[in-house]
Amino acid sequence: MQLEARTGPSTDRWALKLPPLWTVGLILYAAGVLISLYTGDLKRFLLDYPWACFSVVYMIGAWVGPYFTERHRMSTISIRNAFSVSDEEFEEVLGSNMRRLTQWRNVLFGLIFLPTLLWAWTQRLWWQGYNRPFFFDLYYLLILALMFPIYASLMFGAAFACNFNVYKLCEKIPIDSEYLLDEGQPILRRSWGDLVEKAMVVTLIMSALTNVPILLYSGEMRSFLNLGLALALTTLIFLVPHYMFHKMLERAKDEMLSRVLRLRGKLGFGRLEELSRSTSSERKTDEMLNLIYLTQYERSLRSRSTWLVDLKAVAELLAAGSVHVVFLELLTRFMHS
Repeated sequence: MQLEARTGPSTDRWALKLPPLWTVGLILYAAGVLISLYTGDLKRFLLDYPWACFSVVYMIGAWVGPYFTERHRMSTISIRNAFSVSDEEFEEVLGSNMRRLTQWRNVLFGLIFLPTLLWAWTQRLWWQGYNRPFFFDLYYLLILALMFPIYASLMFGAAFACNFNVYKLCEKIPIDSEYLLDEGQPILRRSWGDLVEKAMVVTLIMSALTNVPILLYSGEMRSFLNLGLALALTTLIFLVPHYMFHKMLERAKDEMLSRVLRLRGKLGFGRLEELSRSTSSERKTDEMLNLIYLTQYERSLRSRSTWLVDLKAVAELLAAGSVHVVFLELLTRFMHS
């Protein structure tokens, strides 16, 4: 036992600590610098910004993948009290949702739904004017082999797996309407609303950094299908979860309105007249105050918005995305005119 106690800390101290996964993007770019030094193409390599774009995409994907996965889990846990299920049932749903979000099939599905990612493997583009383009052919294929799985899995996972998880939460689990409308809605707005908006911004950035360099250098207008599809997926990442949460809050609102109307029916003016003949003034005052409260609560419910964001914000995001695509197309035409 004494030997184990002495050797334990020593083993931990000498344990190999791997660097964060996102640093592979830096290593990739550094490898390109070394190759360009060897071939005498350093200046060209540094000026050709797509190499840096690809490395940045890998770093973003490697960093935000685990970050968004953990935020997804914490956002789900934050609204646990809004669901009328046992802890065991909630843990089962949470576990299946997290497995769906991180499954390897997302890579395959992402490549299928982003078809011109496969087209990119056939391209030999701006480095063909280098001194030894063969080395950069191999370097380009290595970058794609590392970058595309991360990009494809994030795009598909955010657009489909995440949305299916939200569907399971909003449509398949009984909700506590009173809690959801009182305490749950602000939590939804802070946790899920913020997560969805950040995910959309990140995927839009990754889409631009992945697609634009290849498009600008290839001049293949048909390859804009990939950018258009990526933009459509990015839009789904933002719109669909917000719509499903809106429907869940709307159902909770309708249920609470039905409860309030039933209570108001029991406390109507006919009931108050009956009480005025048979009860004390204190009881009549309580009933009147309850009726006033229910009336005010009904008005508050009817005026409450069930959207986590307003339509103006959605319109602004869609307009920004449209301007983004139009600008890229004009820039591509200008570069190849």
